[in-house]
This record gives sequence, structure tokens and C-alpha cells, in this order.
Amino acid sequence: MLPSKKTLLLLVIALISIGLVAGCGGKKAEEKTINQPNESQAENGGEHKVPNFSLGVDPDTEIAVYEGGNVTAGEFEKYLAIQSFVNPQYNLAINDPSYRRIFLDGYLGEIILASRINEEKRAREEAEKMYDEAVKTYTSLMGSKEKVDQLLTQLNITSNDVIDYYTRYKEVEYYLDKQVTNEAIEKSYQDNQGAYTVATVRQILIAFEGKKKEEALKIAEDIAKRIRNGEDMAVLAKEYSDDPGSKDNGGLYSNVRVTEWVPEFKAAALSLPIGKISDPVETTYGYHIMKVEERRVLPLEDVREEVKVDIMNQVYNQFVTKELNSLVKEVKLPAEKK
Repeated sequence: MLPSKKTLLLLVIALISIGLVAGCGGKKAEEKTINQPNESQAENGGEHKVPNFSLGVDPDTEIAVYEGGNVTAGEFEKYLAIQSFVNPQYNLAINDPSYRRIFLDGYLGEIILASRINEEKRAREEAEKMYDEAVKTYTSLMGSKEKVDQLLTQLNITSNDVIDYYTRYKEVEYYLDKQVTNEAIEKSYQDNQGAYTVATVRQILIAFEGKKKEEALKIAEDIAKRIRNGEDMAVLAKEYSDDPGSKDNGGLYSNVRVTEWVPEFKAAALSLPIGKISDPVETTYGYHIMKVEERRVLPLEDVREEVKVDIMNQVYNQFVTKELNSLVKEVKLPAEKK
């Protein structure tokens, strides 16, 4: 499935791994970071399907003009090839011409922001380390360094091309980092306490699967009543819960970041009084009977870097929405072939 066009621009710069909720069990499926090849390639002996990133025009054709420079078709094709190497999860989007403008905006944004800071020496040192780590991961997936070299040849890029890209990426990161003040970190932390809350929750899930919604609700209400009347919730969870992630543990999820749960479950985990048995909480999975046993906000010193990255994301978003269009003077991408 293609990433949404709304979020792809931010994904192109890939400053952070974005946690995708995998269910109410507190598990995460993580997006790969910018220097981490896609481990799913291991299923095919590390095979990397090379996407079609040709624009179908002469490489010297000018396709974009921005304040301070321009981009040719060949430069952009190389950028797409590098993206395929460092972020292979984007290959479907790279193959889809309708996503080209989004990738181009990402490329232009990187060029412009990187030019605002003079940190090339430090950035290149970090970039070389990132490249070495990427090669190690690819070698593990593909079986040999020779296959990694073959992949670079197939993509028509060199190790130096990738290191140049990582250098620009680090320069962008340094620039965004410099925009974040301690005051902004402290304010963001105070304003978003829920994002840094950890809770221990015991729950019983009555799933919709195999039942009518009304039937699931009736079962959940009956179980909640039994718990309020003194029955052991942990025992009932082992008997009735449809959640494989917590059933055998008496329904317990211990010290989990509430942001890892689906929105309705998260909201209840943040708002329920400690020790109170909830009314059935509806999610896409079914009805949950919940009891929050403990809840605490992580101290700022434990999440400072996370808060900073969130603010860096916001700064980047503001740049994209408020500045980028005015700095890009002309875009002349070749028309999509019907």
C-alpha cells in the first residue's frame, strides 16, 4: 500500500521512526529510519526490486528552479535512486509518477535547508558512519558485500552519492536542531503530557469477530458487573478475553506508553480514575473492560530528545507549508504518461 500523499513529504526527510499502532496490545510496527534497509527483503534472499525512476527526458533538462539554484532531471532521478537504496519502503511510491512532485518537494526542501548551515565537515563524518551501517545491514540481508555493490550499480549510483545524500540529511537535521530552544522543549512537554504518560492497565477484550455488536456489548457489561461484585478480573481475563497479547497474563499490560494504544483505549487509559472498572470501551477490535492500576508522566530528562524531535518535525512542517512554495520559482516535471 502506498503511503498517503499528505505524509510522504515528511517521510522523505525521515527524521524519525514513526510508530504505527499495531493494536491495543502496546506493540509497535516501526517505520525504518533513513539509514536502515527494509528487512522484508530477507524473505527473498535480500532481493531489492529496482523501481523505475526515469523521467523519460534528457538528464540535463531543467525540471525545477528555486531561489539559489535549479534541479535537472538527472539529478532528480539520482535522488529517487538514492531514496530506493536508503528507504526501500518507498519503492511503490517511486514507481508511481503521481508521487513525483512530492519527492521533488522533499528534495528541494532538503537542498534549501541544508544550505542554511555550515556544518559539512561534521555532517560528512556522520554520513560516512550512516553509510557503513546501511552497508552492514544490506550485507546481512543480501548475503555479501558484492551483492550490495551490484545493487548500487543497478541503481546507477555510487557509495559517494549515498554519502553525499546522508551529508545533506545531517545538515538538515543540524539546522532543525538549532531552531529548538530549551523553552520550547519545556513548553511542549507541559502542553503534551499525555504523549509522555506510561500506564499499567488490566483489560478484558470481547472481540466483535464472530459476534453481533450487541452481543459483544452484553457480554462485556456482564463481565464488568461481575468484577464490580468482587470477582477477580485477572481470572476472568484468562477465561473470557479475546486479546492474545494479554489474556494469559490476566489482561495486564505493565508500564506501556499510552501513545502505543488505539485512540479510544488511550483516552480511557488517560482519564479513568485509578482502580475503577470502566464501562465497556469500544474500539475497532471490540469492547474492552479496563482498570488503570498505575499511571505516571515520564520526567522531562527521560524524554527530552523525543520532545526535541517532535518540535523539529513541527519546524520542518512549518517550513514546508509556509516557506517552500515561495522559494520554489518554477516546477517543470514531465507530464505523466497515460
